[in-house]
Amino acid sequence: MQRPSVCVVLGQSFSEVNRTILYMMNTYHEVREYMEGNPLKIATQEVDEKFRRFTDHASEFSKDISSIVPYGVDDPSLSAQMNLQITRVIFAKWALDILVMLYSLRSAGFEAMMKGLRGISPRVLSEKLKRLEKDGLIKREVQNTRPIRVLYRLTETGLMAAKLGEPVFLYLRYKKGLYGHDHQDK
Repeated sequence: MQRPSVCVVLGQSFSEVNRTILYMMNTYHEVREYMEGNPLKIATQEVDEKFRRFTDHASEFSKDISSIVPYGVDDPSLSAQMNLQITRVIFAKWALDILVMLYSLRSAGFEAMMKGLRGISPRVLSEKLKRLEKDGLIKREVQNTRPIRVLYRLTETGLMAAKLGEPVFLYLRYKKGLYGHDHQDK
């Protein structure tokens, strides 16, 4: 799936290069207000059908993987508890914000994250980064520069999880009417 090259916020176009600025400005609320005030005419039946087919394929995929990978969990209750434990890590306060930022920006230093994640303390950010690194979702890279610089980026596991999550968020945005305006004439 190709990402749009231009994002429209409050009537202004922003290129892929300026996504960083949009993210740093925490424009979600402005984007939502703009999009809710300027609804598009989308062929909802067609889109609903595409999402239905996707969920059917995703369900079949899950069944296939479950038959190949020996999870050793036949108890649905135990399986649900394991899923809940993973979900609590990923959706813990600030964790998802950090993952989205790193997915959007590809990499970021500690100070850039402090600026972008308004309201987070340095101690909490440090703890969250350590936890996400321990869980294998992000990696810390010390750059060989003067002064020494540390960058954080998603691991392969973190990137795969982000890509797997994209359809879920795309569906939820679609259902709330929060879709981009760059496909208006298609």
